[in-house]
Amino acid sequence: MLSRMGVDYYWSYKNIKNGYGIFDEGIAVLSKSRITKAVCLTVSREDNYSDWRTRKLLGVKVKDYPDDIFFSVHYGWWNDSDSFADQWLKTINGIRGYKSIWLMGDFNNPAEIKGEGYSLVSASGFYDSFLRAQSRDDGITVNGIIDGWRDRIKSDAGGMRIDQIWGCRKAEILSHRIIFDGKNYPVISDHYGIITEIKIP
Repeated sequence: MLSRMGVDYYWSYKNIKNGYGIFDEGIAVLSKSRITKAVCLTVSREDNYSDWRTRKLLGVKVKDYPDDIFFSVHYGWWNDSDSFADQWLKTINGIRGYKSIWLMGDFNNPAEIKGEGYSLVSASGFYDSFLRAQSRDDGITVNGIIDGWRDRIKSDAGGMRIDQIWGCRKAEILSHRIIFDGKNYPVISDHYGIITEIKIP
């Protein structure tokens, strides 16, 4: 579809689980630079397509930035039986050896809640691109109570910033803004998108 519009991307996709009994749920990375390597890490206890608790990370290395690896992520919740803390430990063990790491996606840990997942990532040597951005909006990626959160929070408290981009490399973050929120492009999901401009040395 993108090619028909005159836009060409390299891409990698990994199916992870069957959602709601009908959806082939997975994660993907699209790149304007040629992908030279793709890796997949299982971070959940379960590794079963029929179990919705299965969680994986998909990472790619690209030709134009050979020192960097870019991961698309989708984690579980802090207080789940397969907790975010356990999944994060598996992540740290799985990404050792990479020089520069970017983690992008649904962390299922609101930035507004301290002492849980967001704080754990921050204490692990990663920085939140939102906080370092020279230009940014409010960063809210979920505006309301959605599946997975109905029994976890009593109100949406004005929205949550659970979709994030974390890096471990000293790069200049020029901008960070929300898209697909009904203001900047139509809403296409219960999560809004993030578009970030990063100047990688």
